[in-house]
Amino acid sequence: MADGNIYIDSAITVASELALAGGNGCEIKRVEVREYKKRSISANALLHVWINQVAQHTGNSDRYEKAHFKMKFGWPVMQVKDLGRAALIQETMNGINYDLLPFNSQIKFWDLFEVTSVMEVPDLRQAMENYKSWVYEQFGFELTSKVGNG
Repeated sequence: MADGNIYIDSAITVASELALAGGNGCEIKRVEVREYKKRSISANALLHVWINQVAQHTGNSDRYEKAHFKMKFGWPVMQVKDLGRAALIQETMNGINYDLLPFNSQIKFWDLFEVTSVMEVPDLRQAMENYKSWVYEQFGFELTSKVGNG
């Protein structure tokens, strides 16, 4: 890595071969590759149904409620699961003194960032379960479990 490039050697098949590769001044890094499972269209649709239900109850726009969902439920999950993106958002928050902004400005801030669209299935599920519980505690009604007229 002396030239700033990263080289991957698929010929290395066992850990003992790493010592030989690293002996010539190469820096060795561990990389984890895992399957990315994006959420289904039905999960996406259900989230939008829930956001619309809350918007109808509160009188806020769907856009406002989606940004609120990102802030209150998506952001905490992202801080644990997507450290790179979370660091970028946190840096932006620090740069604009986010904590000193009025609540409505904080909501508008979340409208600028992708949060839910980059979540994997378990992360979105966790955020939605937390949202469903919060809505019941906050407003006293259950969110619809199905999309459509059913």
